[in-house]
Amino acid sequence: MKNLLIHSMAEFSSLTLPILSAVGAKAIAEIGLEHGGNTGLLIDYAQSVGGRVHSLDSDMNAIVKARQSWGDQATFVHSRSLDGIPQIAGIDAWFIDGDHNWYTVINELRAIRKRSRQDRKPMLAFLHDVCWPCARRDCYYDPSSIPEAFTHPHDWEAGVVMDDPSLQPWGFRGNGVFAWAKAEGGARNGVLTAVEDFIDEEGGAFDFHCVKAVFGLGILVAHNHPFRNDIADKLEPFADNDMIIALEENRLRNYLEVLRLTA
Repeated sequence: MKNLLIHSMAEFSSLTLPILSAVGAKAIAEIGLEHGGNTGLLIDYAQSVGGRVHSLDSDMNAIVKARQSWGDQATFVHSRSLDGIPQIAGIDAWFIDGDHNWYTVINELRAIRKRSRQDRKPMLAFLHDVCWPCARRDCYYDPSSIPEAFTHPHDWEAGVVMDDPSLQPWGFRGNGVFAWAKAEGGARNGVLTAVEDFIDEEGGAFDFHCVKAVFGLGILVAHNHPFRNDIADKLEPFADNDMIIALEENRLRNYLEVLRLTA
């Protein structure tokens, strides 16, 4: 069933890798290894330019598997993102695909902004899951790591479906692995909300481009980035593209129908 639904950040490599090349990125940080699909692509790129990838993941099993696959070709660190980001210096581009909730994402962005200022690096970040279903609804893998004031009531078994803000017994379900916030929308809820709140905190000093496919790729570019316009030009055909939006909605509805029929 999983093969019916592409979901990896690696699917965006035809966009992300040319941007890395255009800006001359050599030091790359990855938050969240997923299954290593994007990791391998980033390592290949970094090796081609004499650079290095620094990957953080709170799942020790993911770190062990990555080390088995790539050895010392990259730096793999077992750490929560908010603990690990301040320890990584001199990063040219950040890839964020960790926990998909407001508290984690906005604090990752704050930490990256602080680290970038310390290193005098213009901030460039790629974020996955900025569209449905995580755009306006928190997803928790470890809610105990988040202050209670910043977590929403959540459910570990229920699922989400399009056009219905409530949870359902089918759809995209956590199945005990992760929990969905019971409510969609509102303050401090979801990945896209976190990005928007971060931009507001920074006085709008960022461009935000959104490619609305494969659950959404968001690209944050600081206004002081020397390649700001070049990045915008590369993304212009894809960001907020009506045909891409329609194709993404269609594939999600088709997959949800499969889930409904097999529930």
